[in-house]
Amino acid sequence: MFSKFKDGLAFGAGFGISFIIIFYFASFGMSAVWSLMASGNDTAIEQESGKQPCDSKKLDEDEAQSQLSSMDVWEWPLDARLEDAELILILTYEAGEDGRNIAIITDILKQQEPARYKEGDEFSSESFYPGGNRRSLVGKQVFVLEGDRYSTTSGIYDGHVPALENISIDKMRKTLEAQKGK
Repeated sequence: MFSKFKDGLAFGAGFGISFIIIFYFASFGMSAVWSLMASGNDTAIEQESGKQPCDSKKLDEDEAQSQLSSMDVWEWPLDARLEDAELILILTYEAGEDGRNIAIITDILKQQEPARYKEGDEFSSESFYPGGNRRSLVGKQVFVLEGDRYSTTSGIYDGHVPALENISIDKMRKTLEAQKGK
């Protein structure tokens, strides 16, 4: 009986040791792979290839546009996102007769021709029935920005849009007017 216990103990110890060895080499191997991947950061690659990180002030417009198109839209400078946008609206929610929250266009900051919307129209893609995890937004204002490659909707708080670097609506109007004048 004691010999079976001893055999079982030896088997368990051997199994445990082999598990520790496998775990050690797997961890070491993966950490080596991760460190190699991390050491090849984008800046080092860009410097080796002769590319410089994006600084749209130093690049001419074609180079800046090329650089922006290779970046994720949400990494673009705010003025570039505003310039690229096809539609920028401010919506106010009103209560519908059937309990639906109806998104009414109260201001059009930017719209490409041909005009699809006018103030007072319902923006149906943002209208909804409250319930579940969606509470009523009657009386609240919402900001909508749509571009060719992206779309975002954000609440407006104290005249600012948190989803766009907390820019004020007034500053956004001025930026858009300056972009029209280019």
